[in-house]
Amino acid sequence: MWTAFSHHNRTLIFKSAGPFSYKGYINQWDEVLVNFMAHQPLCQPDYAPTHVPRACRGWFRVVKDFKLLEWPAKSPDLNPTENMWGHLFVEFKWPIDSLRQLSSYEGCR
Repeated sequence: MWTAFSHHNRTLIFKSAGPFSYKGYINQWDEVLVNFMAHQPLCQPDYAPTHVPRACRGWFRVVKDFKLLEWPAKSPDLNPTENMWGHLFVEFKWPIDSLRQLSSYEGCR
């Protein structure tokens, strides 16, 4: 599951229906992120091993015109996407136990 946002805009929340290969991420990023980042080429990807497959990490460096900010080592998780889970919990008024339940949320694709 992933999303992107900026001061001016955001993407939908993207999810997979099951185990997601690095090719699935890259296909979605090619389709969505390149256009999204066209006017705001500064990016700070979260490379946590549980969040991004190793094979995907080089994608940001290969795509032209992306300027990367490194995620500081041992820094607190200040990623606003992490806060999204709390909002989804309130929105649904019950815990989200599966991607099937999350699919009913209108902001997901």
